[in-house]
Amino acid sequence: MKKFCGCTPGYHGLYCEEQMPSCQEPTELINRVSIIEGSQPYYLTSLYEGSVLTIFRSLGSRPNYWFSTCDGRTWLDTSIPILQPTATSITVPTTTTTTRRYIFEWNDPVAATVIAVMVMVMQVLNPLIIWCIIRCIWIAREAKADQKNEDELQNLYRNYETSLDVFRQSHPQPEEEYDAVAASQLSRIHEDYHRQSLEIKERKEARKNKSRGKVKLWRLISLYAFCTFWIFLLYVILFRTTRLFGGSVFLVLCIISAVLIFVCHLIVLLEYKWSSERQYLANLSASVFAVERIEAIRAAQPYLFFRAESYHYETRTRTVTYTDVNGNLQTRLETYQEKVVTNRILEPVSFQYWRDTSPPELVGLSDKGITKIKMTLSVEPGDEETRIEIENKYQIFKVAHRNLDVFVDYNIEKQVPGFEKRLAAYIDNREKPWWVSSAFFMVASFLFLSWPYRWAFKSITSKTQFAVSKLVYNNCPEEESNLSPVATSNDDSTCDHLETNSTAVDMDQAQTMTTEYVNPSYFESD
Repeated sequence: MKKFCGCTPGYHGLYCEEQMPSCQEPTELINRVSIIEGSQPYYLTSLYEGSVLTIFRSLGSRPNYWFSTCDGRTWLDTSIPILQPTATSITVPTTTTTTRRYIFEWNDPVAATVIAVMVMVMQVLNPLIIWCIIRCIWIAREAKADQKNEDELQNLYRNYETSLDVFRQSHPQPEEEYDAVAASQLSRIHEDYHRQSLEIKERKEARKNKSRGKVKLWRLISLYAFCTFWIFLLYVILFRTTRLFGGSVFLVLCIISAVLIFVCHLIVLLEYKWSSERQYLANLSASVFAVERIEAIRAAQPYLFFRAESYHYETRTRTVTYTDVNGNLQTRLETYQEKVVTNRILEPVSFQYWRDTSPPELVGLSDKGITKIKMTLSVEPGDEETRIEIENKYQIFKVAHRNLDVFVDYNIEKQVPGFEKRLAAYIDNREKPWWVSSAFFMVASFLFLSWPYRWAFKSITSKTQFAVSKLVYNNCPEEESNLSPVATSNDDSTCDHLETNSTAVDMDQAQTMTTEYVNPSYFESD
């Protein structure tokens, strides 16, 4: 049986011989509180150190109490009121405050800054990296295909030389003494070689035209912005509506995501303005009208212009606002270089005759759905005499304007009235979906559905190409053989004669024409 011993009130220690410090009667304190609050009931355990004096106060429907503790000398005026829920209840409810917890919580100011910078930098660099990788792969494939074509041409040339050697061994006499059969055989050897080499070159050119512009950086940036837009939007929704993410790091990421959502939307809208789909939809028409439009382009006169643009760079200052390490907004002056264009000169190139060598008709129109027509423009000298004369004029033009400013850029513009790089046509209006129009594409772009609309449009379209080709002459060719076979089949005349003032084009009219900026191989830059 266990026994417990205790000291008498007022004593403590091992032998209960140490007297506890005490306070005086709290009469003065009780009276002071009573004067302020009125006569109040109180409860006092003892006068020794650690004793508690509690005074109850009934204040209408919200009773509370006041207490003080003895520190061994005086009564401490703690004055801590505790509200009660009702007038009749004297039980003090305990409220437990729990800290909101997250599945992923990260509080680190340095990490928040570093990750925010990394997200913004990667948002810019990722499409560039992807584009460079795709571009390198494309260049490697093109180099391999070019090498294959070069090997084919070399093998073809060796076979051609072997055939000539065999033929000359069997016909040692001079070519002037060949009979009709030998001359025909020699001509056939030459024609076979030129035909096969031309086929190889045409396949190479067709491959390059097909792959040219496949990976456009601005278009890739738009697609990347579209994909990351939905990722950022999903993250913001999860951050605001769930307890999945918490802490300062994820809060900063949420703010950055909200900003990038707006930036991505703006990028896609800007790219929409210059997208190929918008051009196709703007030039969409029935196939009959598309053919008529192409015929009008074939019948239109070409124009050549020498263009010079002079400019220089000026150093200017601007005020930049930034946030320092302490979070305060600061301003500083910085300098930058701005391009200032001083002159733009457009000089028409005169010639006397021109000829259309385009294909006689448009082929590849699909019977169902919509056909996208990719147009190319070529305006070339028709003979060596014209080429030399235009080249000389071009050199004189560059010399005459080279001192306009610090920098001068030159190029040759080729123009044909009515020419558009992209057309679209449909055979039957019933095959054209109701949502295929420029207005619907614009609405889809503002609703950030530009790329789904493009994918849907691509699924119902096919592709074809039409090359608009013109030849220009300073003198009418005497022999029809100087022209290409396609050109001679267009009409019976050797070339179409122009009026004397036909090349005196109004500058306003020239600016409204569709322009193709080129650096032709026969015009070498300084």
